[in-house]
Amino acid sequence: MTPTAVNYAEALYELKIPLTAVQTAEEIFSGNPQLQKALENPVVSQGEKDALIPRIFPKESVNLLRVLCSHSCIRLLSQVRQAYEDLIRQKNQVLRATLTCVTPPDGATQARLTEFIRKKHHANEVELDIVQDSSLVGGFILSCGDSIYDWSLSGRIQRMKQTLTRR
Repeated sequence: MTPTAVNYAEALYELKIPLTAVQTAEEIFSGNPQLQKALENPVVSQGEKDALIPRIFPKESVNLLRVLCSHSCIRLLSQVRQAYEDLIRQKNQVLRATLTCVTPPDGATQARLTEFIRKKHHANEVELDIVQDSSLVGGFILSCGDSIYDWSLSGRIQRMKQTLTRR
């Protein structure tokens, strides 16, 4: 993510632009290659772009898109959306974590893992993404920010190999 995208995200946050408007704008933009070409094309005048944008995009996102086009940064829209989502999570103390496992955990186990992360990282809420990976053999890897908790069978075997080869 570029610093420019982060700066736009901070401006969106200060202006209290709804996240859904930015997400919808990004979906429309990324889903239409012809529209991408038109808005990225320097031959198309800013006036033409300014006239086109309100007819296609949500009202709340029009000014953002006009500014991105005028600064030739419309290609950053996806990064701006991601940076905005990340900023909103950060401001609301919502932590995103990834659970990599062989089989998805049951509800009680998932709740315990979420509570562990919430307490360990002092978060109000945790968004847990579950990724299945059969190469772990068993157990799971929980990653959250810079922290990785490896309770996988393959990780334990790897650590055992390292311990035995040091001797």
